[in-house]
Amino acid sequence: IAGFLNDLLSEAGYDVRLVHTGQEALERLGTAERDEIDLVLLDVMLPDVDGYTVCRRLRSAPRTERLLIIMVTGRDKPTEKTLGLDIGADDYIAKPFDPQELLARVRSMLRLHRAEQDLWTRNQALAALNAVAQTIGRAVELPDVLRSALDQVLDSLELPAGLITLRSAGGHQLIAVQRWLADDEPPNILLAEQVAQTGEPVGIDRTACVPLISRNRVLGVLAIAGLARTGPEAIDLLTAIGSQIGAAIERARLYQDAQQRSDDLAVLNEITR
Repeated sequence: IAGFLNDLLSEAGYDVRLVHTGQEALERLGTAERDEIDLVLLDVMLPDVDGYTVCRRLRSAPRTERLLIIMVTGRDKPTEKTLGLDIGADDYIAKPFDPQELLARVRSMLRLHRAEQDLWTRNQALAALNAVAQTIGRAVELPDVLRSALDQVLDSLELPAGLITLRSAGGHQLIAVQRWLADDEPPNILLAEQVAQTGEPVGIDRTACVPLISRNRVLGVLAIAGLARTGPEAIDLLTAIGSQIGAAIERARLYQDAQQRSDDLAVLNEITR
């Protein structure tokens, strides 16, 4: 049955990962990249761990709790179906089944999954924008603005690493703050230079760089790594965040200038006394 399902789904255009035991499925799904697997066809009768146990474990693990699960089994009793659905399966199909019916259920589940993912992504984007705005709105000094902005972006989007560069007096990009894993290589500073010069965001593999813009001027660049996708939606979100950070940098610099003028005026007053 496993080979038949593999051929059926592959011919229908799906990217299939085939495993033969419950433990192998748990290990593979537990180490899969985010969004690598969308749906699991799970047979109840497995040679080691039964499908019900696999389903329970998938639902109890944060990494796999959102996976779509269709249970496939020869057990067609109502109590068996109820058990599968009660422990977290999204659908249940009994053997023998019509191949076209199975494909139709897979398509239906994936449409639902995409709609849920789109809604979740939009909600996450809105929450990230609000969180970044609130965090940097509380910061006044430039170092605090940069540090809190980067930390909030990475935490809100559940990303592992990133950095912010600012334009130096000589016009080059210099790293102002970074949070990078020791084993990961930061993006080439030339990429930040490119984004700063063009004012256009860039997404490469799982890394994205967006300009920090205020009053139509590029003040620096936000670079982050670990994105599941670098498509238009992700880039648009990061660009909006970049605009927020750019405005906060501008405010921090104005505050810094005002503080300096106040200090200079205080010194002048002392001299003229």
